[in-house]
Amino acid sequence: MPLIVIESNSRQFPTECYEKRRDIVVTVKWPTANTDYVAARHISFNTGEYPFFCYKWNPPLGGGKFDHIPRNNIIQADWEYWDDWFQSFDPKNEPSSGCCAVFSVVEYFKPETIGLMGFDYVLDNNTDWIHDARAERESIEQLADIIDLRDRRENNRRMKWQ
Repeated sequence: MPLIVIESNSRQFPTECYEKRRDIVVTVKWPTANTDYVAARHISFNTGEYPFFCYKWNPPLGGGKFDHIPRNNIIQADWEYWDDWFQSFDPKNEPSSGCCAVFSVVEYFKPETIGLMGFDYVLDNNTDWIHDARAERESIEQLADIIDLRDRRENNRRMKWQ
């Protein structure tokens, strides 16, 4: 299986610099030139242009402010399972869209390796973030081998969790 790359939209490490090879690229919220899939917690980010991993907040079909959102190509995660998984790490807040993208990708592709780019707060364990970087890091490190793609040298370094 090719590497699954999950790119989030970091200001410090823009994902447009990642050169797509034969990897599968899942982009959080806003597609880039490399996108194969889009992932978010809420359906409002679905443009219908790409297959869409919708984690949990998928409003009911029918009337309302989301009538213009395409309802095709949606891959719904088993959010109850993943919420329980995440809660087992005693988080201080709900998971970010990036963390939910990892859960969705693991459920759908069952990859052995995931490359992350633009997950600065999670990768650096930033304690000032609105989400819980520690809980996110610990919850995803048990799901797959994680590669930090911010280091774009030929041999990307494997994550070394502290």
